[in-house]
Amino acid sequence: MNISAVVVSSIGVVSAVFTSGMNIFLFRNYKKEKDDILIFYCRFVVDFLVSFLYTFYFLFAVFYSLFTENLFEYHSFIIYIGLSCSNLKATRSIMNLSNSMERVMAVYAPIFFHNHKHIFSPFPILAIAASFGLTEPIVLFGFCRYDSIFPKTCAGIGCAVNQCFLTYWNTHKLIILAFIFSFTILVCLKLFLMNRGNESRQLSRANRLAIIDAAIIFWSDFLPIVARKYVVFTSQIVDPNGAVLQSVGLAIESLLFYRAISRKSSVQSSDSTIQMFHKTRVKICTC
Repeated sequence: MNISAVVVSSIGVVSAVFTSGMNIFLFRNYKKEKDDILIFYCRFVVDFLVSFLYTFYFLFAVFYSLFTENLFEYHSFIIYIGLSCSNLKATRSIMNLSNSMERVMAVYAPIFFHNHKHIFSPFPILAIAASFGLTEPIVLFGFCRYDSIFPKTCAGIGCAVNQCFLTYWNTHKLIILAFIFSFTILVCLKLFLMNRGNESRQLSRANRLAIIDAAIIFWSDFLPIVARKYVVFTSQIVDPNGAVLQSVGLAIESLLFYRAISRKSSVQSSDSTIQMFHKTRVKICTC
């Protein structure tokens, strides 16, 4: 039995369950928000699916770490559930990239963005992102000729797939992350240089979710790739450390999104109340 794998995977289970609940709550409150963050609500659905699969993925890692000999015949479950999670994560990365491009366009070319906002319609983006995610099984079993043979002590997809697929996965992940970080830096630079007026505060609120997203991606996606490349795992059972870190990142991100959206909703509610109060006063005065 490997205590480290059990503890790490248990943290993953808790964070995945929390993220699933938070994303259900966020999606149910969609009608309270404007269409300018509709892409985020499509992302909430994807995040829920990722966390839902992560729950079973980490639960299996826990039980496999405790009862390795008894569950060895079901070892291939790691590949099926882990690859499904990876597909959804790839889908999510394309949606993040699209959102960061949209934010750059909205900040640097607001008129063009307003007139051509249909270019960033969330549903075609979701279709393209899902298609990209579905390429991973083709690469793994087709181009990389995966034979489903991996070490008995492996309890995560990172040590279960071959080097060919890892190279492909790391490469496309790093390329997408590089674009996301570059676009986010451009947005932050523009916001920093703008005057502190009403327009600046509005842009800050509109881009708050994108900046939060980029920060969490750096911590939960980029760092695991670096750790996977430079950290040597010496435990008897290799636990899904990178996936757990990503799951914790999703949990933190969902909580920050909730706070950001709730703050925006409360501000809008206060503004509406003040406007109604002034209208009432005007009516009374005219009478």
